[in-house]
Amino acid sequence: MLTLGGAAIGATFPAYAANIPLVGDIFKLVDERLNNGGWYTDYKTYSTEMNMSAESNGIKITLGDAVFDGKTVTLSYTLESDRDLGERPMILGFPDIRGSNGGGGSQVSFKLEDGKYAGILNADSVNLNGVDHIKLRWRIDEISIMESKEKIAGDWRFALALDATEQSVQLVDQSLEHDGVKLTIDKLVATPMTTILSYRSLISEEVYADWDAVDIELTARDDLGHAYASRNGSSKGTSQDGGMAWAHTQTLEKLNPEASELIVTPSLRYYVHTKENHGGIDENGKSYTGSDKPAKEDRNLVFEDIVIPLSE
Repeated sequence: MLTLGGAAIGATFPAYAANIPLVGDIFKLVDERLNNGGWYTDYKTYSTEMNMSAESNGIKITLGDAVFDGKTVTLSYTLESDRDLGERPMILGFPDIRGSNGGGGSQVSFKLEDGKYAGILNADSVNLNGVDHIKLRWRIDEISIMESKEKIAGDWRFALALDATEQSVQLVDQSLEHDGVKLTIDKLVATPMTTILSYRSLISEEVYADWDAVDIELTARDDLGHAYASRNGSSKGTSQDGGMAWAHTQTLEKLNPEASELIVTPSLRYYVHTKENHGGIDENGKSYTGSDKPAKEDRNLVFEDIVIPLSE
């Protein structure tokens, strides 16, 4: 086992090879390409250089940097190939985080020059939040060329372990309850790159008698007037008293150290499943909506603000 900068790399697969990255700071490149307000500004500073490569079917994937904020794993990577992979090839296959009960994520990639590509992948877990250490395996089976829909099969594998960045936890425990929904913000966690909101919702049986689902979105701003960008939300639900109890997380930008309050506004959307938002095709080839309720317009509500005094 080799340890680099606090992250242990498991050299399990013989396809690994030390590699010098094609580019320096992929996080900075993504910010520049997407013009997304510098979301990844501090990621390079707190990441661990991996420089691990795997090659299959004429395509070499190099894992550049990795960082874990206690909830989300962020990996930068490059692709090299003699064949044209389009403008934004996508890696098919998300990291498998040990102990995770499922999760989600996002990916962005772009072409650097002929035969060279770079990207960032974010992956999180619905049940691992605030942990200090993770182990993961990333098995990639295909590369997708988005323009042509072609998929290139292969076998690229990585295994690594990461310690979380520093996490500062502030308990909040503030609740609101309206129209059959109780919302509780439990805590916020500040990391060197991000701020993570953990919250719960309890949706009553009466709500589900009229609606199939309720989506909750939190927007946040501070007392200085800055509105915080957010991404990487995750949710996990369990049945409770005929309704559903949900645990959520949402990742925001790093908080301004001069701010003294974070103001969170919950927006709710009640809706019935339709073929557009929940439809599919059954085994007989017939379309379905997944709902036995009559179609009706969505209902949108905005709750009052939750004001969180920020600890120094």
